[in-house]
Amino acid sequence: MPDDADATAASSPGLEPLDDSNELGTAYRELRLRVIDLLRDTGPEVAATRSRACPEWTVHDLVAHLTGECQDILDGNLDGVGTDPWTAAQVTRLADQGLQALLDDWAERGPGIDSIMPFFPGDAAAQLLFDVTTHEQDIRGAIDQPGGRDASSVVLGLGFLVRSLDAAIRANGWPSLEINAEGHQWVLGEPPVVNRLEADLFTLMRSFGGRRSLDQIRALDWTGDPDPYLGLFTSDSPVSPPERALVE
Repeated sequence: MPDDADATAASSPGLEPLDDSNELGTAYRELRLRVIDLLRDTGPEVAATRSRACPEWTVHDLVAHLTGECQDILDGNLDGVGTDPWTAAQVTRLADQGLQALLDDWAERGPGIDSIMPFFPGDAAAQLLFDVTTHEQDIRGAIDQPGGRDASSVVLGLGFLVRSLDAAIRANGWPSLEINAEGHQWVLGEPPVVNRLEADLFTLMRSFGGRRSLDQIRALDWTGDPDPYLGLFTSDSPVSPPERALVE
């Protein structure tokens, strides 16, 4: 994980990177090994289990996406990368492959992603890590096997969300926000600080990553008014929150 200095927001427009590209590749590798180990030798019942956090997908669908995006990145199939049609095509394409075959494919191709993540443009590597971290937890929630909550992928994936929220605050003129989480501190927007939020890293990741309801987000430990920041969660947002509370 980054040390406290690396995890502190810059006061100039936009945040400084909160992560190192080599750390992102390592975190992706560790996450992949965790998920493969978690699901190795599980059967059709687990594969068919629907995710509470991502109810349109089963565990099989989630792994098809994780494997499929790895395939697409390595094969250069990047038209519409990160969009719903791009991910849906992966799930459809791999629908007939068994869960264990998908895990084998991801295990074989995944090291190729580890090695090229340092060369991804802009924030693409952090965005990928945020995506796979989100879906690791979606899988774990589906089969009631919590874990990986203190992994480096959580704080590094959260870095992507923090930078996205900072950009939204600045673009919309929302009040500045200080976030404190387990020794990490970020100041978003222009000082002076107007509002504050304190939570653990996992809760922040799931809250700003579209896996907590608006009521759950409002119920976090805020000092000040949380409502301005809820403008991030529009109906067409890629991190649109569920209508019902999700407890993990």
